[in-house]
Amino acid sequence: MAQQTINTGTGNNTGDGEGLRPAFIKINDNFNELYNRVLNYVILVDDYLIADNDYNVQITVSGKTITLPDATSNTGKTYIIDNSSDGNVTVDTTFSQIITGIDINGTSFVLATQNVLEVTSNGTLYRLR
Repeated sequence: MAQQTINTGTGNNTGDGEGLRPAFIKINDNFNELYNRVLNYVILVDDYLIADNDYNVQITVSGKTITLPDATSNTGKTYIIDNSSDGNVTVDTTFSQIITGIDINGTSFVLATQNVLEVTSNGTLYRLR
């Protein structure tokens, strides 16, 4: 979900801003998204298939493989993969889906030690952000 902005109107008591109920619904939705991102933080020491509800994935052991979930069922979803190990880890896709971005266009990516990868599904493939 993209950030939802509240229309505050043009001035005090002008009546052209957003009503209280819709404004607070947007506030709740914005906080729920942030809260879910904080809670969905996984620290790994082994190979792992990222779950649909994961957001931040940290790998602490080198030589492991992190597999992204199906891009077609996760349109707009962003995953952050943090390699805090002392060596490389491999980021793979399911169903031979593509990871595309700067200097990459393939079904897997080697993430060097102490680097972070952020990818977003467009419904067909994953794009580096």
